[in-house]
Amino acid sequence: MNRTEGEQAARRAIKAWLAHHKKSQAWLRTAAKVDTGTLNEFLAGNRWPKLATQGKIEDALGWSAGTISAIAEGDPPPPLPGTDVSGDHHDDDLQFRKPDGISKDEWQRIRAESERFIQWQIDQAATER
Repeated sequence: MNRTEGEQAARRAIKAWLAHHKKSQAWLRTAAKVDTGTLNEFLAGNRWPKLATQGKIEDALGWSAGTISAIAEGDPPPPLPGTDVSGDHHDDDLQFRKPDGISKDEWQRIRAESERFIQWQIDQAATER
């Protein structure tokens, strides 16, 4: 089954959390009290979990309710501990937060235009030096 880029981003965020915390999918299954098949199918990209299952996974990861759906809709995942990109740190990844009331298609268009504009600004600054 074909899944959206947002759903893939949610899966990657969960897998990144597990890797960062040196936890396994078996740990998550036990901590979230979810069915093995459900979790495996979700993380493999073959199935999208029901809201109740998402809530159990979010609780196990220490995420706020609705985080998985928010990531799937284009919000950035919660930062991993020790990966703060503020201050003197350098980060090539831009993070955008989707405002309420904007459709998914409109949001994707706005993000793409913003990324092109920012890249243009970077290119301009590089050629001026």
